[in-house]
Amino acid sequence: MSARLTAVAGKPELDSGLRSAMSRGAYALVVLAVVGFGVLAARYHGALRGELTESTVTRRTALAQLAAATLSERLERMTDLARSFPTRVRFAELVAAGFLDTVAKIGLYWVLTNRAP
Repeated sequence: MSARLTAVAGKPELDSGLRSAMSRGAYALVVLAVVGFGVLAARYHGALRGELTESTVTRRTALAQLAAATLSERLERMTDLARSFPTRVRFAELVAAGFLDTVAKIGLYWVLTNRAP
């Protein structure tokens, strides 16, 4: 048979060579669509991964800055306490008398109760 239409019982029928060419074309179209969706998914995944990475880095940076500010405030408070204790009369008397363990307890008391002198 040739590559032309032949009529059998009123229905046109295609030659087997034409059928195989059409089926190959259909398969190629399906493969092209799957590859296209794969490329689209890969681009979307890359963009989403970049956004999530940026969000994570921003969050970690903010957390690090907050921790640094908190630590800085605590160190400043300890410095203020260290400067204020030697000016107290009782503190100076205890140091002069050699009661360093009592001096340490007083300093620890002030730090734990968060009371500024």
